[in-house]
Amino acid sequence: MARRSGGHLPQPPLMRFVGVDLAWADRKPSAIVVLEGGKDGPGAPIAFSSGLEHVEEMGDFILSHTPGGGLIGVDAPLVVPNESGARPCDLECTAKWRGYDAGALPANKKLCGDPPRGGRLLRWLGEAGFEHRYDLQAGVPLRAAMEVYPHPSSVALLGLTKIFKYKRSATAQNQEGLAAFQAKLYERLGRIDPPVELGGELAGRLRRNPTLLRGADFERQGDLVDALVCAVTVFHFWRWGAAMWEMAGSAAQGAILLPRAEAFKVPPPGGSG
Repeated sequence: MARRSGGHLPQPPLMRFVGVDLAWADRKPSAIVVLEGGKDGPGAPIAFSSGLEHVEEMGDFILSHTPGGGLIGVDAPLVVPNESGARPCDLECTAKWRGYDAGALPANKKLCGDPPRGGRLLRWLGEAGFEHRYDLQAGVPLRAAMEVYPHPSSVALLGLTKIFKYKRSATAQNQEGLAAFQAKLYERLGRIDPPVELGGELAGRLRRNPTLLRGADFERQGDLVDALVCAVTVFHFWRWGAAMWEMAGSAAQGAILLPRAEAFKVPPPGGSG
């Protein structure tokens, strides 16, 4: 009879979880964070990049880090059928999360282009075998991509009463907001279920003091933080599925993966993050 080496059972396959903070406009820089994790235990970052400008280089970076199963969360509109106004998923997100300052921006062809930049990335990923879908069996490997939104995710995952304000220019208020957000990520990500253990070069980047950053450096720092939240979002979704996450809208008309506030026991909105 064949003996097992050391009596150890084979380890279950690990998945890769990719967060993409995708700028809506062409030539605007974007950021990507890749986590690795399995059905049990923590997730951990294995790669990241910021300042990516072209859909093709983003796709190449993603494919180079997803040789097997991969779940991709993109913070940008992927499907935009409407000429103007907002998509139903944008309106639903805003109705549920506006009290936390986490409502969605209206996405339409006038603002996003036709096709939108996210749609071009989605097509690129589809040719590489990634399905656009929001249904999964928790803990089962797959290759899929979906639209996510880091503001509601950060409220639910970190137990916030308001989002931290840090986008766009490096004003003193935005610098302080990003510094507080980074501190909260360090405080909380290792304590959520499943935990995410920040380490390596990404941890070093997230320890940078935003109050010392200006211009493009400040914007890239914020993009990287958003990409991390997107990656944590799809990792948590893969482990918990529909018990804690829901789809707003439809894959055909535009959809966003959102946390279920009641499942996360999110505190009432108000005050500061």
